[in-house]
Amino acid sequence: CAWNAREAHHVFQEIWVRRIYTQRGVTLREGAIVLDIGAHVGLFALFVASELENFQVMCIEPSDENCACLERNLKLHCGHGSHTVVKSLVGAECSQKKFYFYPRVSSNSTTRPKEREKYAHALRGGSGMLEEVEEREVGCVTVSSLMDQYQLKRVDFLKIDVEGDELEVLRGISRKHWESIEQVALEVHDEAGRLRAVRELLSEKGFAVCLDQDEELGGLGNYNVWAYRHGDD
Repeated sequence: CAWNAREAHHVFQEIWVRRIYTQRGVTLREGAIVLDIGAHVGLFALFVASELENFQVMCIEPSDENCACLERNLKLHCGHGSHTVVKSLVGAECSQKKFYFYPRVSSNSTTRPKEREKYAHALRGGSGMLEEVEEREVGCVTVSSLMDQYQLKRVDFLKIDVEGDELEVLRGISRKHWESIEQVALEVHDEAGRLRAVRELLSEKGFAVCLDQDEELGGLGNYNVWAYRHGDD
């Protein structure tokens, strides 16, 4: 299930073929508890299921449309492990936020539409893919509030793909919860020093940090970042 077959194929290539989240010492291990923030239609969760027999994955996605596909995909293709779907944004604090949903390229939906416009020419299908947009009010939670609500004692793998809000997601993790997070893999849109701030924050929290500029969006300031505890190498 996907809103746009071409877009879903691109995301599939990123996750399953290029394996952009499981590189540079960041791995999936049996029994993992995974937080998938910006889950889209569930392709990373299905990737986790293809790699592991025993796992728990929580998928957080703000749009009704993608959540419907996400739940259907998990039901049809993820018959083992434990999975939960939460419809919400994730940020630095619990609140309501404006969210801009692009029906023709839903993986680019964001709280930061002006940043999206800068990348419009690089989209598959052209800049016209962003012309149709729906502005919505969506609830926003934090990683820490999720961990408290669902009584998660640890997070073995934190995956973040939130189209510009990645630093805000990290800022929404309390000190006590940072100690329970083992690995982080995220996409960073480097606007206004965001990449440096992400790297410094992760290093400050005790992670070894690796990064690469996205090979398909070279020159646009998109980076893949991987972080793991120093003791894990």
